[in-house]
Amino acid sequence: MSKLVSSLLCDFVVPVVGGSLFEALSATATLCGEMKENEAMCRRVYERLRFVYDELQKCSDASSLRESRVLAMYGSAIAQFLSFLESHSRKRLLRRLIESARMADRIQDFHKEIDELFKVLSIVHMTEMSAWRHEWE
Repeated sequence: MSKLVSSLLCDFVVPVVGGSLFEALSATATLCGEMKENEAMCRRVYERLRFVYDELQKCSDASSLRESRVLAMYGSAIAQFLSFLESHSRKRLLRRLIESARMADRIQDFHKEIDELFKVLSIVHMTEMSAWRHEWE
């Protein structure tokens, strides 16, 4: 990873969250652990977001990364997922269980959004893109 890419990733502030990508991912991982009844589904979204972060770190061209929409898309995806987790973690367990079908639909939407990030990044990891679908079905 180039120093410019590293600096760009460290300096990027996630919208709404107000923290770095790493801080937002850490908060996401913590909240996934609090979602006991849906932890596995939430953890899978986190793992895919983390995978994108790892791929971003491998980029060698900071200017193309800066000029593309990928950081904005990625920051938005993390912010939305974190907001979703925060919203659900504040609810009582019974309420979360009642809303579990709606939650599953939203988690599927997050997976689709991450698939779009994969396409923008030109990540040719078809097995990774299809793995969540296989697990889902």
